[in-house]
Amino acid sequence: MKCWVIPAGLSCTLALVLIWELGQGNSDADAFTPVLQQQGAVTVHQDVSVYAGLFEGAEEQRYALPAGRRAWVHLARGTLRVGETLLGAGDGAGLTGPAAVHLNGGRAAEVLLFDLPG
Repeated sequence: MKCWVIPAGLSCTLALVLIWELGQGNSDADAFTPVLQQQGAVTVHQDVSVYAGLFEGAEEQRYALPAGRRAWVHLARGTLRVGETLLGAGDGAGLTGPAAVHLNGGRAAEVLLFDLPG
């Protein structure tokens, strides 16, 4: 899957991040891995945070989205509930803060959450 984040005031370059390797080993307490903060990850000159998560069964995650921020949740594989909405592979959901993003009920779910400026 390709995701583009356009840098603020700079020319674009292409970088490859193996997200699912970074997202391995999640626990119920923290189902998300912050992708851009990992050692060896790329530098993104933009006000964005990207999280990767693997969800199966009872695992869940709540993400507090502050006022003035937006979130985009993209499901790469499996199924996952975002709030009351069930997503399937390839689906996405957009949210505007303030909001509590609740992800649960995953079945072989591989998900990305982008925290973006409003």
